[in-house]
Amino acid sequence: FEPALSHWVQAGDFERAAQLIERRGTEMLALGEMVTLRRWIEMLSSEVTRERPWLCVLYAWTLLLGWDVDKSLTWIETAQQCQPTQGENGVIAGHIAALRAYIAGIQNDDRQSQAFCRQALEWLPQDEIFLRGLIAYLFGVLNLRSGDLDAAWSAIEEAGRISRASGVQHVSVLAQTALGVIQSIQGRFQQAWQTYR
Repeated sequence: FEPALSHWVQAGDFERAAQLIERRGTEMLALGEMVTLRRWIEMLSSEVTRERPWLCVLYAWTLLLGWDVDKSLTWIETAQQCQPTQGENGVIAGHIAALRAYIAGIQNDDRQSQAFCRQALEWLPQDEIFLRGLIAYLFGVLNLRSGDLDAAWSAIEEAGRISRASGVQHVSVLAQTALGVIQSIQGRFQQAWQTYR
């Protein structure tokens, strides 16, 4: 894959290189390959990336998950200015809402974060399993921060189920750990110990 990408970039065939990255982007996010995905996108010129809303969204994810919130916001805004194809529209809008949900969560604006989570779930197609699991996890964390342990448990348990079903281990581990935290808060230390194992 990477040799083909390098070949197309060196040959100046940015269209084919961009298409290759777009086809693999969600899979790479789900596998936690943010550094590689970011490097691949940065092999393209920023002009090529700016013309393609899906590349803008993928790049925004790599920046956000690398804790560069300001640059991520810039690329989210760029994606919103692009004209997606009809088939991309809902997916891109869902990803943008999910990105904004995470940013609001980082900024401790839980109410805004929950609103963006709801938008993301409304706009994302059902087959966007990885992102739906990530959003369920965020909902759980937001409920945990507000002290609603039952709602937190339900959302995080759902995130774990979705993540295990889709093979996304890193979100599954986060969810399992959060369930143990909830059990510890509730004073159920024996169950928490089992959950952590």
